[in-house]
Amino acid sequence: MFKNPLPVPVFRSCRRAPERRTASRPRPIPIRLDASQGDARLIEELGAEFSLRHGVLPIRRCGAVTLLGIADPGLFRASQPAIESRIGPVSTLPMTWRAIE
Repeated sequence: MFKNPLPVPVFRSCRRAPERRTASRPRPIPIRLDASQGDARLIEELGAEFSLRHGVLPIRRCGAVTLLGIADPGLFRASQPAIESRIGPVSTLPMTWRAIE
């Protein structure tokens, strides 16, 4: 008989193992990027001109973290300390320049 060398159970079917959900683990909230607009208060905190110049769009605050759309990852990395000093910790997702403008 086959012995599993890994400490995880082997499932007989090809389906993924069932995930366990707990009450403390929030469900993900889907975001439609084509319909998303920036949060006006966060844009004001960051500065509209700053946001456009650095290719970022603050979408919404989720707890202590701000969801931020970015057009250019390299440009974001260079300006990340300035952004986080203004609006706190951020989590990013890719967007186009057109969506940010």
